[in-house]
Amino acid sequence: HTTASYCASSARTARATRRLFSVAEPGARFSFDAGQWGTVQCEITQVDPGRLLRFTWRNPPLDTTLTFELTPEPGGTQLVLVHDGFDSADPRQKFALQAMGEGWAKNDRLPALLD
Repeated sequence: HTTASYCASSARTARATRRLFSVAEPGARFSFDAGQWGTVQCEITQVDPGRLLRFTWRNPPLDTTLTFELTPEPGGTQLVLVHDGFDSADPRQKFALQAMGEGWAKNDRLPALLD
């Protein structure tokens, strides 16, 4: 399996992401429209309020895991995003890994969470 990751640091990270972490509960399910890629089905699998949020990301052929982790650091909080579980032997998943890895790194919505 292969991983795509993203990391950002800011004094503002904690406010937005801790709110999300505080309302999430393991077993909760949600979905969202990923445009041309279809609907992504998710289930929260782990929550450590104020520190970690992990959920499944299912959109065939993908059956992966997304983890948001907050770590306090001088002057702020570091947000690390890890999207794990891609099967690099599957050409469709290899393409998804490349596209998502680049997408997470370039995603202008993640820095907006820091505001």
